Amino acid sequence: MEKQVQFRDRQELQSGDLSNIGVYAQEALDRIVGEGLTDEKKYTGFSIAKTGATQITIDAGTYWTGGKRYIREEATNQDFLSNLPLLTKRIAAVLVVNADVDTEVEPRDFLIDVETGATEPQSVAMQKLRYAQFQTQFGIENASPQKPTVSTDVLVIGWVTLNTTGVESIEMATDNEFMSIKKLDARATELEEWKGQAGEQITTLGTDITGLASRLAQSADTSQLTRVFEDVARIKELLELKDNYSGYGADSFLNYDLSWSDNSQVGYYAKVEEGIRFADANALNTAITLFNPIDPSVSVASNGLCLPKYSQVRRISVDSYRQPLSISQYQFQTVAYKQMAMSVSRIRYGSSFSVCTNSEFWRTGRYDSASGVFTDRLGRTYQFESGNPNKNHQWVRLKRFWYDTETVYYEKRVATDFSVNGSMVAQTFLNTQGGWLTSLDLFFTDKDASGNVTVLLTKTDAGRPDLTQVVAETTLQPANIIKGSSPSVAAQWTRVSFVPTALAAGERYAIVLVTGGNHFVGLASGVAYAAGTLFYSTDGAFFQGDLTLDMMFRANFASFENPRLEVDLGSINLSGGITDIDIAYEGIVPDGCTLAFEVRPQGSPTWRTISELDTAAFNGLPALCSFRAVFVGTKDLMPGFKLTGSSVLVSRPATNMLHFSGTLTMPAPTRSIQVIAILDYFKEANHDFTVALIDVTNANAVRTAATVVDELLDDRGDDLRHIRRTFTFNATSLPVNTSAVRIRSTGAALAATEVFHVERMTFLSF
Repeated sequence: MEKQVQFRDRQELQSGDLSNIGVYAQEALDRIVGEGLTDEKKYTGFSIAKTGATQITIDAGTYWTGGKRYIREEATNQDFLSNLPLLTKRIAAVLVVNADVDTEVEPRDFLIDVETGATEPQSVAMQKLRYAQFQTQFGIENASPQKPTVSTDVLVIGWVTLNTTGVESIEMATDNEFMSIKKLDARATELEEWKGQAGEQITTLGTDITGLASRLAQSADTSQLTRVFEDVARIKELLELKDNYSGYGADSFLNYDLSWSDNSQVGYYAKVEEGIRFADANALNTAITLFNPIDPSVSVASNGLCLPKYSQVRRISVDSYRQPLSISQYQFQTVAYKQMAMSVSRIRYGSSFSVCTNSEFWRTGRYDSASGVFTDRLGRTYQFESGNPNKNHQWVRLKRFWYDTETVYYEKRVATDFSVNGSMVAQTFLNTQGGWLTSLDLFFTDKDASGNVTVLLTKTDAGRPDLTQVVAETTLQPANIIKGSSPSVAAQWTRVSFVPTALAAGERYAIVLVTGGNHFVGLASGVAYAAGTLFYSTDGAFFQGDLTLDMMFRANFASFENPRLEVDLGSINLSGGITDIDIAYEGIVPDGCTLAFEVRPQGSPTWRTISELDTAAFNGLPALCSFRAVFVGTKDLMPGFKLTGSSVLVSRPATNMLHFSGTLTMPAPTRSIQVIAILDYFKEANHDFTVALIDVTNANAVRTAATVVDELLDDRGDDLRHIRRTFTFNATSLPVNTSAVRIRSTGAALAATEVFHVERMTFLSF
């Protein structure tokens, strides 16, 4: 202590002298802290824990700032009930600030008369305390909330994420925590131990590097070798050579049809999908249904299309009558057309859906990823189309979450062929605003007693109607045709209802009428709707009609009641518990809209979208989950999906795996074979994987590897690793020559909630 108060015998003693005893000590301690420890804002203690649905508790601790220490000696509770977000989430910053406060107020006698010695009591503070106070600052409510920006005058000790029901998670601001000398000493000790172990090796690295450089200078450049390997792989692929055409081969297990896998072998128990994975121990596939079949908040069309409740509003109107047009004046013919199917999406979540880097092969265009991913789930057949089969396909692969979708509204490669007989006329129009077309109003000036009218809504090609891209179709009976004379009277228009059909903004569509009856439609002046063209057809080809005329029509679209809607769906359940969810559905999600599926596992109070589920969501293996869909859009445009044909598959993987390859024929008899397996999300303590060879040449004898060597490719965290495991079979394990083998792979996991997969397998014979 640099300063010291001195006292002497018979010396006058003033109050300031006594106060300076503490002041000098405090100043000295402040300098020690500021110059020797830290002059930054830091904290120790103050651990935060959730102690109630909306409450946290902050433990005692110390706030360090500018060399001074401010303390809080008791735990403090903080309740966020009045600050919870209304709809989504928000993040609260827990802050600590310093304050100098007077405490320990006690009565003391003060001398008021020196001669008489009279005193008077007063209550005064006997202690000045450097006190740590807590504050909170809240961020903006959002589905993806951001941390609030805080002033540099305060210190953040933690972040608290709040949802609509209370405290969701707590994150300590560890960067602001004070590092004690004890902890620094422990880190220094570890560094010294490491230096002692590695020091000698490090000092010889210079010599080793010089030797390596000399040897590498005499070797082929790695880029040259890479080009050779790439060329060989391309040659095998272009020539469609089988893996056993040479003494080496590899399989990425994109799906069963493209792999070595042979499930006819006794005991086969595995699943092949972007890798070899654990088969389902239990699975249940159910149709997606409404929890309330008569839910008043949604509208369900005849084909099962589910949309939020809507009313119809007119957007396009061509109704200025000029003259009639007889449809039957044109050639009677057989009209063939293709009706496209609605696009498909698939959402998968669970422990089985770990990311596999071999899935990048789907993007090469050699394989039809949409067919490979969706055919098994919805039974759709994809027709061949020249060019890149993935051009309309979008997908996301994240740990525990896979998302596949088609970016177009209607998929041309999934179409149904139809034909109808009659004469044909058409009218094109430009759709300037995206929306769901619900009906058309047509103006017939005369009608026949017979002859149905087939009404097609098609896309266009070069401005002409394209009958290979029909998006909606309906048939109008003669009895339902209204003969109109005054377009201004709504009752004289014929309403043609469609299943709600999504039309994209900025695209041209065509209304095509095909009929064998002598029906007349009204025509308007072409200037009334300059963006469309009237067409008629002869011999199956469209010919442009009079550019001054347009067919009269009115287009009606859905106008939705609410921009956001939560719809309860039928609950999902599985005996023994759920770990994986696989949702497949036909639907359309326009730009700017969102269709999210949410689940609430049994025992959980919180709804979560499939993509937001954390890794512990199904650790308890819940047997039942509530299920709902959330529609988000605008009054004019919302997402929709079909209940009919859509399904949700819940499953739980087994904890054991047995996989067999097909027979691999060697180019020559050998006693030297290597099998290399790439394993991902593999935890040595909880997982096991081995490979044996079935020697087909020698009575199917089982051969075990002479050596097994692991190479770490990547560390996934939490002891999960991405490794290359090499199984070497030599003269010790192959006592006689073999010309054909099968690879038998065996895997095991301790729990269904944490499984690995085999990403790729390669065999080499020498």
